[in-house]
Amino acid sequence: MSTPAQIAANQANAKLSTGATSDAGKKIVSQNSIKHGLCAKVHIALPGEQSALEEHVEGYIQAYAPVGLPERDLVRNIAENHFRLQRAHALEHALFTQIMLEQSASVDSASSEDETWAEKTRELKNITLQAGRIQRAIEKSTAALNAMQAARKAAYAKAEAEAILLTQLAHAKGQAVDAEKDFPSPQLCGGFVYSLPEIARLIGRAARLAEANARFTAA
Repeated sequence: MSTPAQIAANQANAKLSTGATSDAGKKIVSQNSIKHGLCAKVHIALPGEQSALEEHVEGYIQAYAPVGLPERDLVRNIAENHFRLQRAHALEHALFTQIMLEQSASVDSASSEDETWAEKTRELKNITLQAGRIQRAIEKSTAALNAMQAARKAAYAKAEAEAILLTQLAHAKGQAVDAEKDFPSPQLCGGFVYSLPEIARLIGRAARLAEANARFTAA
């Protein structure tokens, strides 16, 4: 159980760790996240970065090929966070190198060296902390995107397989496929839109593959 002296000491320490209290101090603290763009709740492109950022995002869009706004938003979030993570790692490396160089150099006084070391070590820990948060955000968004794309592709494949069967049935009965009735909403079918020429191509390809397997695949 804490003694009265310990309680008093803890309360005193708490008062010292509450952060900036003046309006000017709060303004400076609030801008700390902007100077390197890691702590901000929204992505901040630093001066001269916008073109590189957009090129970076476009590369992710081409790689993930998102369909629809929700997928595209997730891809952009992933790309921007990867961009921030690269910045964090560059800052980590630069600051760590600076700390090592200054530690090995001569200083005027031990107290000055200790203060500089402590300040830069705190900044390094903060950057490392933000990098970890960014990495977790990337993992969360990537998992959500993978699940969304997997569900969409599964729905598309199911609709396509059903379209093949319904087209074959209609052909056997001498009827036309009622695409509007069987596939009324692309959104419910993973974006699938019925196309008779495409279904005919898939049916023909499947028939050729079956013939090729029968002829050339060893029993």
